[in-house]
Amino acid sequence: MAYMRRDVNMILLVLLALVIVAFAFYSSYTEKTFTNISENYQGKISELTDVSSVLQQEKIRLNQTTAQLEVKQQREQTLSEQYDTLRTGKELVEAAKAAVETELSSTKTDLAESKQQLAVKESELTETQDELDTAKTKITSLKDDIDTICDYLVDNALDHADC
Repeated sequence: MAYMRRDVNMILLVLLALVIVAFAFYSSYTEKTFTNISENYQGKISELTDVSSVLQQEKIRLNQTTAQLEVKQQREQTLSEQYDTLRTGKELVEAAKAAVETELSSTKTDLAESKQQLAVKESELTETQDELDTAKTKITSLKDDIDTICDYLVDNALDHADC
C-alpha cells in the first residue's frame, strides 16, 4: 500500500504540476488574448474618436454648405425678382420707345408737309412781292403821269380837282 500511496501521491503531484503548468499556459494565453483584445479595443476607440472628429468636421462643413446654399437661394430669388422688375421696366420702355418712334415718324411727316407748304407759300410770297413791286412801279409811273398831266393842266391854265 505504501507503494500505491506513493504512486497516488506521485500521480497527484504530477497532476498538480500538470494543472499548474496548464494554468500557467492558460493564464499566459488569456493574458495575451486580453492584451490583444484590449489593444484592438483601444485601436477601435482611437478609430472611433478619429471618425467622430472627422464626422464633426464634416457636419460643420455641411452646416456651412447649407448656410451658403440658403444665401445662394436668397440671392437667386432676389436676382430673379430684380430680373422680373427690369424685364417689366424694359418692356415698358420698349413700348414707350415704339410710341415715341411712331410720334417721331408722324412729326417728320408733318414737318415734311409743312416744309412743302412753306415752300409753296414762299413761292406765292415771292410772286406776290413781284406783283407788288410791279404794282408799285406802275403806281409810281401813274403818279408821274398824273404829275405830268397836272403840270400840263397848270401850264395850260386848266383846272382839275386832283391836281
